Amino acid sequence: MKNCLLLGLALCCLATTSLAAQIDVTTVPTIGWADSLHDALEAEPAVGELFAFYLEPTKGRPTAIWGSEIYTSDSSIGWAAVHDGYLNPAEGGVVVVEILPGRGGYMATTRNGVTSLRFGSWNLSFSFVSPDGVMTVPGANEPVAIDWSQTADDLGFGDKLDLIVTLMIPPAPYGSTPASIWGSDVYSSDSPIAWAAVHAGIIRQTRGGIVTIQILGGQASFAGSTRYGVTSADFGSWDRSYQFWGQSPF
Repeated sequence: MKNCLLLGLALCCLATTSLAAQIDVTTVPTIGWADSLHDALEAEPAVGELFAFYLEPTKGRPTAIWGSEIYTSDSSIGWAAVHDGYLNPAEGGVVVVEILPGRGGYMATTRNGVTSLRFGSWNLSFSFVSPDGVMTVPGANEPVAIDWSQTADDLGFGDKLDLIVTLMIPPAPYGSTPASIWGSDVYSSDSPIAWAAVHAGIIRQTRGGIVTIQILGGQASFAGSTRYGVTSADFGSWDRSYQFWGQSPF
């Protein structure tokens, strides 16, 4: 059995107490660079749990990971940490992961010399937590590449109120037709961001571009409209939403 340091902390406590101060590094288990959560833990973890792991320095080659910022539970923890900028493989170190629910899709990117793979629906995920207890999210200095199907919920941002995140959208694949979106100016969290950006006049389908969104709370209703060749639909109450931030229609 692999003993693992379970950081029994509610997320609401992280703001007041440094996570680093609560980790006894002498008890953090060492895992292999190919190990996933399923390898490192004896039992299925629960959403919201935090775990710390130590990885020794390595000269090995990356093993498979799926996702960016949020990874499938069968992804290599160590190489996901390198991909996300938490570890240098030549130095190793301690990483802290937070268990997240499964996602409808996981995006592929290349970062820090590691290429992640795209994947569809998976039942359990994880992300990394910084030593001071703040979960990392991409920011304006490093736009995150997304595709035309991905929503704020797919990216794990839908419930992170007031988060502002910058995204890079490639040109739409040839022959693409608009996906379903709900709202105008403010969109439901399950509306594909790229098509909402076209509807909002921020980007063109043929060119893509960089957009910044702000996560909002629930809305009592969403009003549909037709703009720039994209028709959004009306919808009633929904508990998560977003708007485009700091950008005007072209």
